Amino acid sequence: MHYAIKEDTCLIFDFDDTLVSSSAMVHVYRASGETLRLTSHEFAKFKPLDTDIMDFSMFEIFPPDVQAAAAFKHFLDALNTVPNSTYVVSARSNPTPIKAALKSLGANISNSRIYAVGDANPQNKRQVVATILEKLPNCNMLHVFEDNMNNIQAIHTAAKDHGIRYSFDHINH
Repeated sequence: MHYAIKEDTCLIFDFDDTLVSSSAMVHVYRASGETLRLTSHEFAKFKPLDTDIMDFSMFEIFPPDVQAAAAFKHFLDALNTVPNSTYVVSARSNPTPIKAALKSLGANISNSRIYAVGDANPQNKRQVVATILEKLPNCNMLHVFEDNMNNIQAIHTAAKDHGIRYSFDHINH
């Protein structure tokens, strides 16, 4: 951990493989008839074929076999210290199962602090974080917990664009 939580700190947490782990899989249907089943971590590195059809339906429901992951303790600390500056930004498109999963693990976060981007494109996470930063004029430090380096780099751009100091924890699997 490379940060100290202060009143001027804004914290962004990724959801899958950062706050929670689960048995959710992306199903990839190939034109050949083959079906691939990928974890979210595997999917982040996956290069689809143009003819592949992706099924993310397991990421639109309460995460199966959900468990607290590497950054969860830091998340609870952040909620207790700076609840109004703690956010979850996820590639998932539905925030309801995110909130339910966090609540089932003992973390209660306001719906307005959960952003379901609905896309794995790092630039979309960057844009959401930029929107969050615009709402927090007293934020002078952004700290991110994220498992995807592309997202970490994109979010860093949002911090630089807003003149905000930046640090991160890269969550490894």
